[in-house]
Amino acid sequence: MRQVSIVFMWVVLAIPALQWLANLSDPVLLESQLPPGQWLYLLSKLVAQYAFLLLTIQLGLGLSLVSNGAQTSLDYIILHRNIGLSVLFAVLSHACLFIGGVWLRSGHFPLAVLAIQFDKGYYNAFVSVGVIAACLLICVAMFGVARKRIPRLFRYFHRLAWLVWGLGFWHSIAIGSETNSLVIWSWLYWLAACVIITLFIFRLFKMVQNRLTISS
Repeated sequence: MRQVSIVFMWVVLAIPALQWLANLSDPVLLESQLPPGQWLYLLSKLVAQYAFLLLTIQLGLGLSLVSNGAQTSLDYIILHRNIGLSVLFAVLSHACLFIGGVWLRSGHFPLAVLAIQFDKGYYNAFVSVGVIAACLLICVAMFGVARKRIPRLFRYFHRLAWLVWGLGFWHSIAIGSETNSLVIWSWLYWLAACVIITLFIFRLFKMVQNRLTISS
């Protein structure tokens, strides 16, 4: 069973890379001269897919294990921390690659990309959604580092990871090229949403069940 799980994990992790490579096979990319910074932009898309995938895995594991106490074990804490650090690294890499691509193309640092601009059109609005998600993720990571000193605050701010996932999903569905096509990755985004929502409802059910048991 463990070997099957490992194989399944590697298959899932390979999907974004395979999807990205399939997109690179487009003759337009192979035969034409790309504008400056285009490869940084393409790499940022790949990293973004891994950021969403890893965050989905992290939330899914947390929800699926919440009822049996595994989330308090040392192994789980280490796994949770490592996945979280991977998510943070992927998100920051996505942002840096995207900014670098725009910088090379425009010839100047794109400070406006980092600003919240909900009144500058559809695309800029959803770039801003991604910026907000990244800032919240940094906050979650900072409170995670200081969790032993401020356990109560950590407990509440750690839940912002849910908002980060929701904003990341919205950001990806709205302006992600892979999520707006009929390729396999677009369907996996919606499958991930169904899994997370189902596990979240299950967690709420268990919380209500436990409270009713205690009160009775």
